Amino acid sequence: MKAEEMIFRNCLISRGLRFTPERNIILQEVFQRHDHFGAEDLLASIKKKGRRTSRATIYRTLELLVKCGLLDVVDFGGGSHHYEHVLG
Repeated sequence: MKAEEMIFRNCLISRGLRFTPERNIILQEVFQRHDHFGAEDLLASIKKKGRRTSRATIYRTLELLVKCGLLDVVDFGGGSHHYEHVLG
């Protein structure tokens, strides 16, 4: 198990939440990226690979990843949020 997965699993458990297959897909995709990305970029990338998850799940999971200290939110202006992972 990778460090980011262990941290995320423990964070979810401490909040009474489950580590679902959809959250795992999002976590994997986030840590394969090495750039700033938006939620819509992430959704497009996941769909391009033939995986399924909802837009709402992506937004909620990104928020959880920030709360767990695995992502930072970057504001480039214009009201859009971009993310970058801070582990690894």
